[in-house]
Amino acid sequence: MPTDRPRVRVATSMSIVAILLSMLLGAARVAAEPLAADDALARQLIAHEQAAWDKYVRRDLEGSKPLLADDYADVQGDGSVLDRAGHLAFVPEANVEWHALDRFHVIRLAPDAALVTYRAQARDRGANDTYQADVTSGWSRRKGRWLNTFYRETPTAAETAPATAAP
Repeated sequence: MPTDRPRVRVATSMSIVAILLSMLLGAARVAAEPLAADDALARQLIAHEQAAWDKYVRRDLEGSKPLLADDYADVQGDGSVLDRAGHLAFVPEANVEWHALDRFHVIRLAPDAALVTYRAQARDRGANDTYQADVTSGWSRRKGRWLNTFYRETPTAAETAPATAAP
């Protein structure tokens, strides 16, 4: 008897495709534009990413909610997708005690769509090893506010020393 999981994965994959297509169709009007680190939008979105991680580490559920769009999609390593509610369900259980973010790049896809990529390093409470991933995060401006619509981590081999020394 087939499980529901493949149907869920297909449905969520289709949602991701719809999100990306809407971002790309908007981008057809404007060429993708890498932004300088001192660009106002780049600074704002990088600050949002850092705030999202800080709120996650503090298990700040109420502080996390305003950063996420209603149609937020968080693609997991196994290909499954967490929606906004699924992601927020993890916030009170977050186990990260330390994190460092660097190597930021911001690309404006359209007037109201941008991608942020960066390297994230983190360590869970009680762990000795540092987790490292390359992150891609999609942002959309809606009703004048930039909201996180898409998030994907790709684990990478840990470097010998974290970008920022752990406390």
